[in-house]
Amino acid sequence: MPIEAQTAVAPALHRIGDGRLLRERAYDALRDAIIRLELAPRQPLTERILSEQLGVSKSPIRDALIQLERDGLVRSTPFKGFEVAPLDERECRDVFQFREALETYCVARFTQRADAATLAAIEATHRDQARLIQDGQPLEAYTRSRFHGLLMEATGNPTFVVGSRLIQAHIQRIQRVAVTIAGQIEQTHREHESILEAIRARDAGAAADRMREHIYSVLEQVVRSREFQRLAGPRAVRREGARP
Repeated sequence: MPIEAQTAVAPALHRIGDGRLLRERAYDALRDAIIRLELAPRQPLTERILSEQLGVSKSPIRDALIQLERDGLVRSTPFKGFEVAPLDERECRDVFQFREALETYCVARFTQRADAATLAAIEATHRDQARLIQDGQPLEAYTRSRFHGLLMEATGNPTFVVGSRLIQAHIQRIQRVAVTIAGQIEQTHREHESILEAIRARDAGAAADRMREHIYSVLEQVVRSREFQRLAGPRAVRREGARP
């Protein structure tokens, strides 16, 4: 549902009531709207309007906005207040550079000592993604896939898992752009298959190289897409030294 310029939160969001702490529910509602791009990049976030839309006082709204700013999904400017963090090439490259460092290590480590149960789970989520693509559900094919998450968890290193979660919301926001690119989910699936082939062959070097190629393949397609350029707006910045 489109967001009107004067509205600070998507009409699809519902008023929040009893249950968990109100600030937690406000946080979840706003975070989800940002990830789904219902709250557009650089959109102003007015506490009064948000409190009216969600049916809570301004206090939990402000707490939620402060937490979202820590997450990098919201930013504040003196005398202007809060706004949704921009989605531009610089941010995307920062996120994907972190992914490269983390996920190439994880896939290489897993390939060296892959256990049958985790490999079977990766194969299963890979098949599920193929089914969702075949059924014409590209967004679900992205959001339901545990391909990368299972590789991360297989390291047994909780710090890696926490680090991955820190950027997960940013990746999900970028996926909302990727899903608009014709053929992108099919390409992603083929690249996953290539990584799996290297894992099955116990070739850690090839697995890491193919993971790196996959990460940057997605990045380049996203930043060149029309939807990305629309969301980034005229202030989009291309970082010097970016991959061609």
